[in-house]
Amino acid sequence: MVEWMKCRIFARKYDVMTLEIKDGELKGAFADLSFIVRGGEMRVLSGRSRGGCTELLLAVMGVVALDGGFVTVDGEVVSERSAAYMRRLMGYVPRSLHLPDGSDRLLSEAQLHAKLLAEVAAARKAIVLVDGIDDDSQLAVCRTMAAEGAAVLVVTDREEE
Repeated sequence: MVEWMKCRIFARKYDVMTLEIKDGELKGAFADLSFIVRGGEMRVLSGRSRGGCTELLLAVMGVVALDGGFVTVDGEVVSERSAAYMRRLMGYVPRSLHLPDGSDRLLSEAQLHAKLLAEVAAARKAIVLVDGIDDDSQLAVCRTMAAEGAAVLVVTDREEE
């Protein structure tokens, strides 16, 4: 027979987690890259267009493997075996959305990006990965998510962030 224990539930806006990249290397994109993004923090990495920023986010999600180094979430290595589980903790906003030909495009690419960012914010993921920022209002959404406890990593080719 199972006994249920009474537990007090604490409401949190986000589960606080830590994302770390240690000695990350992806040939042709970046080498010896190390940083930590803790819950409640936002990091913006700026690089030239086609400079490996998107590939970095794909590596964080375990979609592509790093050539060297590793990615951890709360100390657990993101590997081929753990990637699917880790992705459930993450919200990802791609730089562009590839809609099928003939799709009804009622929104511009920038509007789609902003809408997806808003949906990721509403989902309250512990780790938020954003590929590109189109304007200051989107940057403000990212700052708000970090202020509420998410670990936010933004990659962009804009210089002024």
